[in-house]
Amino acid sequence: MQHEQPSSSLSPVSQWELAFVYAFSCVFNDLKDKHIFPFPALQPEELEEALRLEKSQLVDDLLCSFLNNALNRKKPIAIQQCSKELTRIINASIKSGDLSWKTNPLYVKSFGELEPNEKLTILRILIEWQLQECYAIREAIEMPESKGQVITTTPIGMDNEKRQYWHFGDSPWLWREKSKLKTGCRWETVCRTLDELEQFAGSVSDTKQEQSLALYITETIIPRVQDAHRRREKQELARQRQIMAEDLLTERRLRPRRSTRSTRYTFGDDYVDDFIDQESEKDGSDAYESSSPEPEESQSPVTPMRSSARLALRSSTTPMYINGT
Repeated sequence: MQHEQPSSSLSPVSQWELAFVYAFSCVFNDLKDKHIFPFPALQPEELEEALRLEKSQLVDDLLCSFLNNALNRKKPIAIQQCSKELTRIINASIKSGDLSWKTNPLYVKSFGELEPNEKLTILRILIEWQLQECYAIREAIEMPESKGQVITTTPIGMDNEKRQYWHFGDSPWLWREKSKLKTGCRWETVCRTLDELEQFAGSVSDTKQEQSLALYITETIIPRVQDAHRRREKQELARQRQIMAEDLLTERRLRPRRSTRSTRYTFGDDYVDDFIDQESEKDGSDAYESSSPEPEESQSPVTPMRSSARLALRSSTTPMYINGT
């Protein structure tokens, strides 16, 4: 059985470390132990991509969780303090001989500036410290079978060349371990996608070992991967809907409100004249005045005046002179 290894940004030597970090995250996240700081949900390809970046929220979250567990913290370390704590414990491990490094790489570069292989190695070292120093993780590992689930990982099968195959979590990634006396143990990635996994299961030989491996992949791993893929699609769809709803709500809040005051109309003189003429034709009265009566003003009583037609005619034609002049 021949199968080409997919390309990777990590060196072949680091493939086992990638599998190690992913497997550790899957196993102890599934425990849901409240005393263990949880790890961010991730897939191998997401971790591989995050290691290439100088700044990654996923890697920062992993670092903080690993440090909190390794140091048995009750109060979590702030992200801003993670780099300082990491530098301190690496220095202590170099001095004690637990690490064979000559110098601390964080003296030369920040964690984000390190090469992907260097970042992955530090994450792997932090996992080993957790397995040794974290009380909650040690308790979970040493718990008797009668009181809890057994924490163990075993290969899922073997091919005709005695190479062991490993699978973790709900990812389609499949790793192969080959041991040689000269080069030692070496891991390589066989599959990265669901299509590659299905093709691999259909390409094995008819031997009992490889048929058993193909059967496990077909009946156990592929359904698990498909279920996880559908679940993540639903979660992503729900997340997109939530974002759209929040954007719509924000847009409505920022939109200027319309005036709620009553509408007032202004009519021109031509409209009023036409209205008066129409009403006058109906009842012979001044429609405008009847529709909009003016308030009556109080009038003083009128004093009758005596006059004659001759006086009226004289006042209109003859000037009036005062003082007989």
